[in-house]
Amino acid sequence: MILRTATPSDNTQLVALARVTPMPGPISICVQREPDFFAALRKRGRAHVIVAETEGIIAGCVSIVEEDMMVLGVQKKVRYLCDLKVHPGMRNRKVGTLLCRAMHSHLLETGADLIVSTVAEANHKVMPLFNGKSGIPGVDTVGKFYIHQLLPSPRFIADPLYTINIPGSMEPVVTGYRNFMQQYALYPLHDHQPGDVKYYAAYYQDEMVASVCLSDMSSFKQNILVSTAWYITLAVSVIRALSKTVRIPGNGEEIKLLYARGCWHAPGHAGAFKMLMSFAKQLAFRRGYSFLTVALHEKDPLRRSIKGFRSIPYEARGMICALQDSEIVKKIKAGIVMHDFSGI
Repeated sequence: MILRTATPSDNTQLVALARVTPMPGPISICVQREPDFFAALRKRGRAHVIVAETEGIIAGCVSIVEEDMMVLGVQKKVRYLCDLKVHPGMRNRKVGTLLCRAMHSHLLETGADLIVSTVAEANHKVMPLFNGKSGIPGVDTVGKFYIHQLLPSPRFIADPLYTINIPGSMEPVVTGYRNFMQQYALYPLHDHQPGDVKYYAAYYQDEMVASVCLSDMSSFKQNILVSTAWYITLAVSVIRALSKTVRIPGNGEEIKLLYARGCWHAPGHAGAFKMLMSFAKQLAFRRGYSFLTVALHEKDPLRRSIKGFRSIPYEARGMICALQDSEIVKKIKAGIVMHDFSGI
């Protein structure tokens, strides 16, 4: 088994690998990366992909992305780990363990410190790799993330206090976002958003008090529904029976997602954000999306604003470790982590 850095010539095999490695769980999804496996990684930051190869065939891969984030009020380089994939035909050859060891060596060689990742709550196969086999010490959890799959709706619930418009300048959007994020221990900068994006803002007496970035990433990442647990299937059947307007895909079909990212609101204006999300749900309905997706930490105050919106639940576990400053993990765990990783 050869472990090496991936090159653009590996794209065809990596795209094929993504097709055969769905994420397990109550909602099993295969995240495909047509036509360019590396595109989603470039959208996030500076990427390094390691592949395990045997006789010219890629048996697995793992990706490390260097991303600028705010950590306890200070901008830092954070490594985000993703794309740990092993071909189904190679699962008994310790490919995952070898990839994780190679990943750890790369992190040490490049002077990495803070490392984060997310794991689907039901992905039990990958957890042992975080619990010692990879050689990465001190891996801890920063809690649960809820990836809210909000059902689009033809109905828009307005609030007479606010108006919604496309912002004429990005300056108040970025300023409002950074001010709101000061309550979070760890969050991405969001100066640039990936995918086909559109910003919308809520105004109170001509002052911007909330905004959201709506992003379609289907040009470089496609979510295919593989299967659902019986209770999810039952819930979907009930939802379809109650509402003829719901467009929930069947097994083997693409889940068209509109992502809500970079969310914030000014103090005392949570209602403005709720109105924006209602507007976004209506927009998702008009454009034929399956869900409006927003990912939030279990302690995130924004969750209160979407309470009551119909959704299908999806959960993930946040993982974190520090190779140099172990004390920083304790401080981050005590705060709120802005998830937003599912957007890529």
